[in-house]
Amino acid sequence: MLQIRKLVVGRTSGDPPDIREIHDRFVEFDEHRLNERYRPTVVHTRPLTGRGLWEARRHRTIEEHVVLLERLPPPRLSFTSPERRPARPLLWRGRWPSTSGSHWQSTHKPVETPAVVAQRYASGAHFSVPTLTVTAPPNGSLASQSSVAVTGTTNGQLVLVGVAGTVYTAAPQNGAFNITVPLALGGNLITVVAQAADGGTNMSQVTVADFGTRLGGFTDPAGDDNGPGSYVYPTNSAYVPGAFDLTKLDVFINGTQAYFVAQIAGQVTNPFGGDHISLQHLNVYLGSASGNPVPALPGTNMNVATPWSVVIVGDGRFNSAGAYAPDGTKLASATLITVPQTHQIAVGIPLSALNGLDLTKAYYGTAMFDNCQSNEGIGFVRPVYSLAFWSNPGPGLSFIPQFYFGGGAGQATFTGANDTDTSDPNAIDIIVGPGQSQSEVLNWHLHSPCVLPMLPLGQ
Repeated sequence: MLQIRKLVVGRTSGDPPDIREIHDRFVEFDEHRLNERYRPTVVHTRPLTGRGLWEARRHRTIEEHVVLLERLPPPRLSFTSPERRPARPLLWRGRWPSTSGSHWQSTHKPVETPAVVAQRYASGAHFSVPTLTVTAPPNGSLASQSSVAVTGTTNGQLVLVGVAGTVYTAAPQNGAFNITVPLALGGNLITVVAQAADGGTNMSQVTVADFGTRLGGFTDPAGDDNGPGSYVYPTNSAYVPGAFDLTKLDVFINGTQAYFVAQIAGQVTNPFGGDHISLQHLNVYLGSASGNPVPALPGTNMNVATPWSVVIVGDGRFNSAGAYAPDGTKLASATLITVPQTHQIAVGIPLSALNGLDLTKAYYGTAMFDNCQSNEGIGFVRPVYSLAFWSNPGPGLSFIPQFYFGGGAGQATFTGANDTDTSDPNAIDIIVGPGQSQSEVLNWHLHSPCVLPMLPLGQ
């Protein structure tokens, strides 16, 4: 039994108490909330005196009713088979009895299940579930053009494929289906539904990324996002594992745009609220096959193996994404696209900004850096500090291991390059050619500045 001691009821003295009215007025005026799972059983009426009478007069009342509430047992449903048993208790929005529901929602207890739903779960009709296997495209795949064939098998009578807001249908032939559907730029969630003759369904989903016609690309092993082998990640939780670990770079043409699509081993996140990304600072240098090494962009602490004519910068902060000339001139701004399901970061550049460069014949130098603010490094590239300084930066510098990489050289100066030693490369991961080792290429003890390889576009 639950006793509500202060229940102010809007009535004049002497009127017989009405349970329903007590319920309604109780909800309106009292701080307690009456749920339909309680049943009023005893009502006592007594005159109001003192402060209680003064408060009651504000609501035109002069009586107080004390209600004893009996808690009702929770509703029970009988289920005859596991498939008829709901997976979890059902909470029905908007079913709170004449209250805001905040108190009862905080208890995480479900209210009574509507009878029609109970009937549906306990004894409603069950439909057959057709078989469904999607054989192509693979989940998380990268399309080589702006359409894809969705294939698979089913014993259903109809197959529906939904992508980019449009649904396509086909009747399977001998248990197999093949439907070619167009793709939208970026990530595409493809939903495949098989429908049986009695209306029963089965569903499968895959994600496919589309950036146009693929020209070629590169691969890079996972787990080498440690520079020359000694670099360690910042300790702040924003720096998720693999966030700087390049695994692929693919090049696409889509109309008047070129897309440079990097794939990373870790999750694509945006902890600092940038344009799609806020951790990575990607450089893709485009140049010639021969020539002497030339400096890379300021702040990288690197050279590029051969002369370059344009560099593609992918960075979600400070409007730094775009195409740049060797003298630092910004040739065009970039469009950033991310596909978290496939761990991809795409940088779109107008073809006109490439000054006629043939992307199929160009050489590519690819490096991943840590993004920073303008006062933390040069060119929005965050420096890598020595492990000794990173591990024990001193009083007031506890943010250093949280937001900077360690294992390089030098320590913070908070002016200029913000680094006392710029002999070490600030690249966390790079793509190297056959017979090359990243740990050797980025070993600044052997050669400084380190030289970023330039590679022909692979297929």
